[in-house]
Amino acid sequence: MNSNWKYIDLAYLHTMIGEDLETKKAILDLIISELPTEVEFIQQAADKEDWFSISKACHKLISTLSFVGNRQLEQWINELHGMSKHPEHSGEIPQVLANIRQTVPLVLAEMQQIRATL
Repeated sequence: MNSNWKYIDLAYLHTMIGEDLETKKAILDLIISELPTEVEFIQQAADKEDWFSISKACHKLISTLSFVGNRQLEQWINELHGMSKHPEHSGEIPQVLANIRQTVPLVLAEMQQIRATL
């Protein structure tokens, strides 16, 4: 894998999958399709102050993001997960979500470039 990527580090994916290209393609396809959907779901849940749904979606993303290798994105999702369990911190959610929504397209662009080469 190219280590010159700015927004992703697929070392964990490579460690877990090795040279199995079909599995690697399937995981990348899943992340590429699910990540924007999950982020949009979290945004909608935040708009409704649906803390349980935010918590559930963040929990799902935490393990998925380990394959992406963007530590900042993982940190923000972990922060959201924590905030959803403590609604008194909900005032911080819009900024964290804005950061996530700004970063996800950059992550996806790099993932799509890699997926296109497999």
